[in-house]
Amino acid sequence: MLHLQLLEHGLLHGRQPLQVGHAVCLQIDLPYTCLRLLGPPFKNPRKLSLCTADAPDVPASIPAIKDEPSQVFYVPQRPYLSSGSLRQQIIYPDSIRIMRSKGITDNDLLSILRILDLDHIVTSFSEGWDAEAEWRDVLSGGLQQRVAMARLFYNAPKYAILDECTSSVTLEMEKIMYDHAKELGITLMTVSHRRSLWKYHSKILQFDGQGHYIFTELDSERRLELEDEKEELELQLRQVPEIEKRIEELCIAA
Repeated sequence: MLHLQLLEHGLLHGRQPLQVGHAVCLQIDLPYTCLRLLGPPFKNPRKLSLCTADAPDVPASIPAIKDEPSQVFYVPQRPYLSSGSLRQQIIYPDSIRIMRSKGITDNDLLSILRILDLDHIVTSFSEGWDAEAEWRDVLSGGLQQRVAMARLFYNAPKYAILDECTSSVTLEMEKIMYDHAKELGITLMTVSHRRSLWKYHSKILQFDGQGHYIFTELDSERRLELEDEKEELELQLRQVPEIEKRIEELCIAA
């Protein structure tokens, strides 16, 4: 079970709105399921900050994880890449010594890279796994996000917070990422704008920006239908001023 605090302006605790910077606690007891976090309309969902239950003094502006850190993994849109070896990018935050003590080999790492179609990176360097580079400069945004998911697969935590971490990959690769994470038994909590991600989730936690939230089952197909209808109605509303102007012109001409 993961006990999270979600920090957002004016969240609701029970039925009473909280003040800015306070936190609401949510117990996540959803093994092998996916939860999508959604902010209010027209607001960046990453304004939600996540930390665990034993972090009483965490500022609302700083995401933090302090409870069972080895069981909670955060995957951001732009992952941290060190200047170390290629191997170190995959096994982070482990050292090579810890990796070896777990009985994990370079072949095991290569198997992870194959899932994400990344194995060619190893062979593209003469030093192989020991190659060192400024990886943020060497790898494209999409490759960096795939490396971050390889890191998630290597660590295989109980829970993962995915923060716009598939924004630069194809829909096919996105499916591979989510499907394999669920195969590993990782409970996923996603913060993202991408419509394509709805189908990978079974729960939704949505904030309205007014001090309230909804935590419920997610019908992804119905959700997409409603979003399509909303976009169509918004388009029609944007056309109203032009229609009114044209009617006025016609009335004058008549």
